[in-house]
Order: sequence, then structure tokens, then C-alpha cells
Amino acid sequence: MPVLRNLFLSFALGAVALAAQAETVARILPDDIQSALAVGDYATAREALAPLTEDPDATEARYQYAQLLLNGLGGAVERVRALELLDAAAAHRHPGAATLLARVYLTGSASGVSRDPARAAALLRIAADQNVPEAQFYLGMLMKDGVGVPADPAAALDLLERSATGGYVEAQYILAQAYSRGDIVPPDTERALRWLTAAAEGGNTEAQFFLANALRTGEGSQQDTAAAFRWYRRAAEQNLPIAQRILGTAYMTGNAALQKNEQEAYRWLKSAADAGDPGAMFNLAIGLSREFETLTDDAQAASYLKAASDADLARATFMLAQFTESGRGVPEDLRAAALLYRTAFEQGDTRGAVRLGQLTGQGALEDMVPPHFSVPWTVAAAQQGDEGALNWLEAQAENGLRDAQVSYGLFLLDERKDARRAARFLEKAAQAGAPTAQHRLGVLYTTGAGVTLDYVLAHKWLNIAATNGIEHAAETREVIGNLMTPEQLAEAQGAARSFFENATVPDHVAGTTDR
Repeated sequence: MPVLRNLFLSFALGAVALAAQAETVARILPDDIQSALAVGDYATAREALAPLTEDPDATEARYQYAQLLLNGLGGAVERVRALELLDAAAAHRHPGAATLLARVYLTGSASGVSRDPARAAALLRIAADQNVPEAQFYLGMLMKDGVGVPADPAAALDLLERSATGGYVEAQYILAQAYSRGDIVPPDTERALRWLTAAAEGGNTEAQFFLANALRTGEGSQQDTAAAFRWYRRAAEQNLPIAQRILGTAYMTGNAALQKNEQEAYRWLKSAADAGDPGAMFNLAIGLSREFETLTDDAQAASYLKAASDADLARATFMLAQFTESGRGVPEDLRAAALLYRTAFEQGDTRGAVRLGQLTGQGALEDMVPPHFSVPWTVAAAQQGDEGALNWLEAQAENGLRDAQVSYGLFLLDERKDARRAARFLEKAAQAGAPTAQHRLGVLYTTGAGVTLDYVLAHKWLNIAATNGIEHAAETREVIGNLMTPEQLAEAQGAARSFFENATVPDHVAGTTDR
């Protein structure tokens, strides 16, 4: 479960607090003020409350008036006077004033005072001792994290339990997290689910979403797909994009709980996509391009793919590249498609490299991309069985492109198990200065695979590869060295020195990627 979005609510909720405390107000304030507050006539309430606040014992009047001043209800914001009144009411142990003033000290500069968690904790204790669930929650969170007070997990858990039992939804959600994670209390799946359900029923959007997940998978409860999607809908209706995406996708494909409904699918996926959810953008593009029967729109699908691609969703970039290559929903443009395939690969979708390798093997990118750039792509395509890409790679290796020699040699060695042919290309690349080829060639000489077993040549190439930064080459070189005579070692070391003294980089090696 994610961390609670914001523990400290905005002062705009003061208006809600006024209505929630109607019973207390009815016992303490005159009828005309009660009525004005009840109907939201804050200007009248503000005017009537002002003279009452002169009485030091009128703590409820001071509290209600301070809320109006602090939130600018019924008149201008008067923060300084509001804080004075709250402080005076809290000094008389008024629970609402203590809680609200504590929130001021928790939010700090945004409220016109310096942030002071210790002062907030002292105020919250006043209200928590009077069983105010909100105060119990905030104080419990401070004690849980050791902010403003010493960390005390046991006391924090007690306060959160009391707050949750008193109906405070955020406490219920935090307890669900705690029992699920086992951070301040041993894990207890049953209790986690109970508090998660309570928080979901109380309107907490994240709780509704995670309860839906639990019911859908059967995690900690009996699997109930129908109930899961009822909760996804509740969370979606509170504008949670991921819930909207899941709900919309379910309507697009249909499942045991929901019949296919492309209108509903489009509505929910579009809402999530427009809110910036890349997965919803991609799924909506799938619907618009192939799943929907009456809402097909390739141009709109391409637009959502572009947005998802810009958000680094690799599968969307790959699909957009396919659209661009074929001219579906966007102008046909092979060069732009190739760039998108490359971007998709860089974002993590290997299909981008495979498609580039296929296009390279077909000669479609010949005038667009330098050959050494295409080598990794053709390897990816060849590994998927594309013979055109493999033939291109072999031709480039035969023509002396060092990267192609390395990659084709390794492909023959690892994929085709053809050590003899592989050794020929690795030898050429090793002579041209490719460390990877030098290492693998040295290993071949230690075993005699594809070449004649020769410890001198093995040591020579492993020594050269190690000098060029291949760590494993140094390890293997030491093992081989222990099997050689002093004369053989001297010969191998002399051969390595001669290699470096006479090494030149052929013209065709410029721009290669192998070290």
C-alpha cells in the first residue's frame, strides 16, 4: 500500500468541522448562531460570535469564531487573531481548538507560524485524552515516526486503534497498512483486511482500490471478482486513474464480473488517460485500433500512443512505430518509424531491436543507419530466427566490420555451437583489437574448441584481453599460467608485448562499439 497522501488536511475543512460539531454547538451556542452555522450563513455567525469571544470562558465561541477567521468564511482571513483565539481555547483544554492549532503547527509556514511538531504533540494530547479520533490519529502518527515526541510504537498503535475504532477513516487505512506490512505490529492479514474494509467503506480511495485488489486475487480473503469490481468502480468514481484503467480494461475485454461494454470501456479509459495514466493511454489505443467495434479511430489511437510514448512506456512506443511504419493513423514514414523502434528498444522493449534487425536484413535501412549501429539489432533479430538479419551480419563480418565479426562469431559460438567458424571471425576481431573477441578466443585455445589446443596462444590472448579491461580474462590467464612451463610463459608474454607494439586500428574499425 502507498504511504498516506497527506496527513495534514487543509484549513478549508474547517467548514466541514463546523457542521460535524453541530451537537456540541447546540449545547453551547445561542440558537441564532447554531442556525447560521448549520445553513452556512457564515457572515451572520461571524458577526454574532465576535462579542462572545471577549468572555475567557467562552471556549466554544472562540473556537468557532477562530475557524471562520482562519478560513476566511463570512469575511476576510484574520490569521493572527484566529491563532490567538485557538491558543486561548486550547489552554482551557478545548479539544477542537487544540486539534486545529496542532494542525497549524504541523503545517508550519503555510499557516503563518514556524513548524513545531513538539508543540503540536502537546496540543494533540489534550484532545486525544478526550477521545477525539482525529487527534488520536495525528498523535499516533507522530509517536510512530518519533516526530516531536520520542518514538513509541506501542503507544502509537494504541492511539491509532482508538482513533480507528472511533471511526477515523485515515487511522483505519494506516492500521490496514501496518497489519499488512508488519512495521509497527506483527503482520495480521485478517486485521489488515478488516481495517482496509472499514476505511474503504468510509470513503478512502486508496483503501477501496487495495480492497478491490485483495478481493480480486483472494489475498487474505476469499476471492470475489464481482465485489472487487464494485470497489474498483467506487475508487474510479473518486477519480483514481489506476482504478479507472482497470475498470475500463475489464469493460473492454470482459470478464466474469463485467460484460464487454465499449462505451463504458472508452469512458473509463479516457478518463484515466486524460489524467495522465500511460497504461490507460496504451489500453485505450488498443481499444480504438482493434478491440472496439463501433469506436475504431486509428488517428485517436496514435495520439494516445504518442502521449504514452512520451511518458516512456516502451510498448506504446513500439506500437506507435508500427503505426508509423505502415501509415496507420499517422503519415507513413520509415525513417521516423526506425527512430521510434530504436527508442522503444532503449526504453526496454526488445521487440524494437528485433524489428530494426529485420529491416536491416531487408536492406530497408541501408541509407539511414551506419552499419555498426545495426549490428546489435541484427543479432537480436537473428536470435529470433530471422535469416535475413543473420545473412546481413555475416556479410558485414566478411567485409571486415569489427563489431560484426565479434557479434557474428559469438552468435556462431553460443547459438549455433559452431566453434570452428566462430574462431575464424573472433580471430579477425581479436587482431583488430576487440577485447571481447580476445577473451573468447583465449578461452577457445584453452579447450581446443574450434582451434588447436595451445596454452601459449591462450595465455597471449587472455593477457591482452585482461590488459584491455576484461576481468574474467585475468582469472583464466592465472589458471592457465599455472599449467605452463617457464619457457611457454615467456613466449606468451613476448607475443602479447609484440601485439601491443605493432597494434594499429584499421580504418574500418572507427566508430565501433566493442572496446
